[in-house]
Amino acid sequence: MVGACLDALASARSRHEAYVGPWLPEPVLTVDGPFGPLEDPALRESVSLPWLVRLERLTPAERAVLVLHETYGRPLPEIAGLLRTTPQGCEGLLRSARQRTGLPRVRHETGWDERRRVLEEFLAAAVDGDLAGAAEFLSQDVVAWADGGGVIDGAARRPVLGAEKAARYVSGVLARAPRSVLELSVAEVNSEPSAVAVLGTAVVGVLVPEFGPDGIVGLRNVLNPHKLEFIGRQWARLPTG
Repeated sequence: MVGACLDALASARSRHEAYVGPWLPEPVLTVDGPFGPLEDPALRESVSLPWLVRLERLTPAERAVLVLHETYGRPLPEIAGLLRTTPQGCEGLLRSARQRTGLPRVRHETGWDERRRVLEEFLAAAVDGDLAGAAEFLSQDVVAWADGGGVIDGAARRPVLGAEKAARYVSGVLARAPRSVLELSVAEVNSEPSAVAVLGTAVVGVLVPEFGPDGIVGLRNVLNPHKLEFIGRQWARLPTG
């Protein structure tokens, strides 16, 4: 079973390498349903988009050891048995995985409500075309990524670097969206307050921020319709009113 999972991960990696534009993980609502609520901090961090992107740097074996040991607390001898290797081999995989992902992870210094406020005010400024106001909520070395496709034309083939350029990029995407029928909501996506764009009843975009001590340090804009299918089904099941 574990061998089959590792083969599947290797196959997924080859598909990511052929992906057009920056590869971004699939967004999911983590406040309800099969992925939430996740009260354990380690479990919440394990589904964050920045963390999932970092996991993509690893080999399937490194990823398996890291997730099983760091997130679920499984002992290395047990993991070694699952992977058909030695405890010493698992130690080497874990050490390499920690180095490549930058462990230990930096904990949030701001609470959920403050992060939500920052995102909402950033979005309000971006919608109004107030680029200077929007940039105030971004770190000077912020990076914005986006995949492509779908209703909203906002693909970025290369990362957008810097507060001013990132604010202009997000504002431009929102300006091109059909604002008369597009609804922007803030919801918990992959454990972070995120912007969910809904057209009619369909989720057509998700903007997931990464927060740092100096404001938003990363913006991941998922627009690929295939990546939005699951969160779209989750959204349709949410209570209305």
